[in-house]
Amino acid sequence: MLEKEYFGYIEPFYNTNKELYPDSLKLNAARYCIHEQIRSKKYSKVFIPYYMCSSVFDEIKAENLRKYRLQSGMVPFFDEVPQEGDLIIYPNYFGIYDTRCEEVIKEYAGVDIMLDNTQAFYHFSDSAAAICYSPRKFFEVTDGAYLISKQEIELPYERDFSADRYHALLLRCERGAGAGYQGHLNAEKELADLGPKRMSALTSRILKQIDYPSVRARRRSNFNLLHAELHQFNELQIPDISNFECPMVYPLLVRHDTLTADLVKKHVFVPRWWATVKDAVPESWYEAHLSQFLVPLPVDQRYDESDMKKIADLVRDIINGVAV
Repeated sequence: MLEKEYFGYIEPFYNTNKELYPDSLKLNAARYCIHEQIRSKKYSKVFIPYYMCSSVFDEIKAENLRKYRLQSGMVPFFDEVPQEGDLIIYPNYFGIYDTRCEEVIKEYAGVDIMLDNTQAFYHFSDSAAAICYSPRKFFEVTDGAYLISKQEIELPYERDFSADRYHALLLRCERGAGAGYQGHLNAEKELADLGPKRMSALTSRILKQIDYPSVRARRRSNFNLLHAELHQFNELQIPDISNFECPMVYPLLVRHDTLTADLVKKHVFVPRWWATVKDAVPESWYEAHLSQFLVPLPVDQRYDESDMKKIADLVRDIINGVAV
C-alpha cells in the first residue's frame, strides 16, 4: 500500500508553498507558545504588561508574575528591575513598534526577552530569546501559532483538529459577518480550553497558500492612506512606516466616548481591546486611557484605497459631530 493517497475527490488547499516561518515550532495558539517557553525554562519572574490580553495571564503562575506599566510610545516602566533569570514579555503593539522591540532587547541585555508578535506577523528579531506569532490575526485561519525560541522545546504530541472551527469563516463568506459570529465566538472559547497542541493539518495547509508579500504590501498601503487622512486626530505616536514591517491595524487614539459604538452601527466592526484594563488600573495611568479610547481601524488585505477613504470619512464625520 502506498503511503500517499491518489485520485478520488479533490480536497482544497493542496498547494504546498513555503510558510513564512517554516523552521518554527507550530502550535495551536499564541498563548500556548508563551506557556511552552515558560515551561521549558524555569524563570524566576515573568514580567508582563498590564495592557495585554487577559488570556495570557492564565498561562503564568501567579507567584512568578510581575506586571509592568507603559509610558507614552509604549515604553515599558518597571517597578522592580528585571534581572538575569527573568523573562520579559513585550508585545509589538499594533505591529508598528519594531524599533521599540529592539530598544527593549538592548536595554535589558542579560534578561530573556520574548516578543509577543501576535500583532506583528512580519517582524523578526534574531536578538530575542523567543518570539510568538498568531497567523489568525492576519489571515483566514481559525487557529495556529508559530514559536521561534533559542530554548530547546519539545512539541506536544497531540495534533489539533480544527475543521469544525472553519464553519464560521465559511458562513461569513456566504451570509455575512453576523451569520458566522456566534460560531466564531464558540471557536475562540474552544481554543481557549484546549491546552497546547500541535498546529492542525488544515491550518498548516491554508498557511501554505498565502501570498505573503502581496498581503504585506496591501496592509502597508492601507495604513499609509488612513494615517494621511486621520493623523491630525491621533494622540498616539505613530512611527514612520519605514521603521516597521507590517501593521495589524491602524491604531487611532482619540478621546471620544462613542466612536467605537458609532463605527459598529455603521458595520465597521472595530473591537474594544482589553477593555477590562481600564477598571483594573488607576484612571490616571496610560493603560486606562488606551483601554478606553484606542480604536483599531482595519487595514487588512480585503480592502483597498476606496475602502480606506470611506472609513476615514466616516471616522472624521463622527469625531467632528457630523450626522452620519
